[in-house]
Amino acid sequence: MADYEELINELSDLCGIYRDYWDIFGNKHEASFDSKTSVLSAMGCRIDSEEDVLAEIKKRRDFPWNCFVEPVIFASVNSDMIFIPVYIALSEGYDDTAVFFMSITDENGLCESFKFNSKELQPKDERLIDDVRYAKYELPYAALKGGYSIGYYAVAVSFSSFNVHLKGSCRLIIAPDSCYIPAELEKGRAWGLSVNLYCLRSNRNWGFGDFADLKNLIFLSADFRAGFVGINPLHAIPNKIPFGVSPYSALSRLYKNFLYIDIESVPEVKNSDKAQSLLNSEEFIRGIERLRATEYIDYEATASLKEKILKAAFDDFYDNLTAGHDDRKKMYESYVKE
Repeated sequence: MADYEELINELSDLCGIYRDYWDIFGNKHEASFDSKTSVLSAMGCRIDSEEDVLAEIKKRRDFPWNCFVEPVIFASVNSDMIFIPVYIALSEGYDDTAVFFMSITDENGLCESFKFNSKELQPKDERLIDDVRYAKYELPYAALKGGYSIGYYAVAVSFSSFNVHLKGSCRLIIAPDSCYIPAELEKGRAWGLSVNLYCLRSNRNWGFGDFADLKNLIFLSADFRAGFVGINPLHAIPNKIPFGVSPYSALSRLYKNFLYIDIESVPEVKNSDKAQSLLNSEEFIRGIERLRATEYIDYEATASLKEKILKAAFDDFYDNLTAGHDDRKKMYESYVKE
């Protein structure tokens, strides 16, 4: 019998945990035993004993035959027909009276229902597991008029025979075969700039590229007949050194980093006495000048200055919220409501 460590290595392989990798400098890094067991535990695997690990290995070797319906199924939007695979242990009571029921619900709540009896379906594959014969059936999902639509679908499947009743569900993901390509690029070419927006320097920003800089760069690129300006992700990050300043380590995909705001163009900043007083103070002006002169971006200092102005502007805005009925007030109230 294999020892515990060998079994952990086998289970790690089955779970997709890499044993090692090479970094960009040509150095090999091997995953430690403790790292593997930690990841396996986080994945919900029972690994307290050799027997537990063997059971987990068997479960994954027998997948998907032991799961009735697979958790996720992918299909092309251009498919002629989509099939939902279902796995049945034939010894459990499959006979001529057996019936499959399937419902598929799209993102808008539109539901389609299907019924198949055993005489309509023939096994597509079979396997013997622990002396039990399993069969794979494929339930057809025909597109409505106009074809399939890209999106996420909830699929519910049940199986009934004279003494067996099974239920399961899965997610059907219908996706395009390739990324979107604009019509003008299918046969032609375009050139453009790829820019980390935060790195843009100008005589008006605060040592950190913002949306005004992006607008100016777009107009400049357009003058040279560029087709695009590609930028880094703009999502919210901690803005703190040494960790959390990567645009690829976002806190949220719903909110953007406030550092990209052109503070002086915000209407509430223009109309706020508190904000204007801060902006025009000698200490604040020196702080902005220092940020423009630094060789490297000072995320924390820029964030601190912008946050002070935004807070001051919001204080004045909120104090006057009950007065007037302008569009900005309506936008704010709508945002809060949502």
